[in-house]
Amino acid sequence: MPPVAAWQAAQNGSSASAPRRWRTSARTASALSGTGRTATVARAQGARRHRVDRLVAVVWELAGTEVRGRDGTTLVEATPEGWWYTAPAPPQHRLAAFLTDADLLPPRAERWEALRPPPHVRAALDGRRRVAPPRATDACVAHLDRVAGPGWLATGDAVASFDPLSSQGIVTAVALGRAAGEAATASGEAYAYAAAVERVVADHLADRLAYYSVEARFPTSPFWARRRQLPGLTIRRGSAPAAGRSVPTGS
Repeated sequence: MPPVAAWQAAQNGSSASAPRRWRTSARTASALSGTGRTATVARAQGARRHRVDRLVAVVWELAGTEVRGRDGTTLVEATPEGWWYTAPAPPQHRLAAFLTDADLLPPRAERWEALRPPPHVRAALDGRRRVAPPRATDACVAHLDRVAGPGWLATGDAVASFDPLSSQGIVTAVALGRAAGEAATASGEAYAYAAAVERVVADHLADRLAYYSVEARFPTSPFWARRRQLPGLTIRRGSAPAAGRSVPTGS
């Protein structure tokens, strides 16, 4: 069942036919939207996804010898155009990723030949062979301008996605998922949930600025210059709820 149809079924009391992540409690009228970066349900209800940057990741999977396969090193290395990352992956494979802004990637026809790992990442990949075609994926920092509305709340990557350099995506998704569940089952909590999301995103952006500012070797690089500015937030909370009433965010 498509996500929007499942949400509508849940709203109509037919939650048994909806996927598990969309099923609602009989005690509430809220569906939790956990559709990832697409934010399908929230966007269908009029919420907009605000992109803070245009970060993308180009990812390779590589295999190597048994000895190399036991290498558990995780490595991050900066370059003028962005940063590289490599980490072990099962079974005895290794992932390598290059992260940069979409407009800074080489043309598609030249992309794979033009992207060369920097020295430390290249050494970690030495002797390995590529086992899958490279793929490009969205890795931007983004958030919804409305995190809740009548009958729905967004959570996980649907409500906010974070810079992979922070390694906070999974932990934050779990924490916001719990907060969204509490907001969905308690009167008047949508406003408080929106405020919590706003704090999480604001803290992330402040930390992002601090960490990217540490790298000072590339003062003329567009990629690094863009991250030395603190972007603003566009999350709307709506009106503060009156006692005993739930006022949906963004109303």
